[in-house]
Amino acid sequence: MGDARLVAMGLVWQYADVCGNPKWKGLTWGMLPLHTSGICACTYHFFYNSPEVEVPSPPPSDIILANLCDV
Repeated sequence: MGDARLVAMGLVWQYADVCGNPKWKGLTWGMLPLHTSGICACTYHFFYNSPEVEVPSPPPSDIILANLCDV
């Protein structure tokens, strides 16, 4: 999901450059809180999950963290 948001933000930014209307870049800045909230949720669950759900949670969190670091 995080990757899709980053792709959408990049496409909107490129569209602003192609059409010559820099106001579209404001939409990218408006999408930033959505991406930030996803990062915060993943970080919280990575560090603060209860021991009962510790086993299933790290693999998805690790994948998301790797995707974020890859950008």
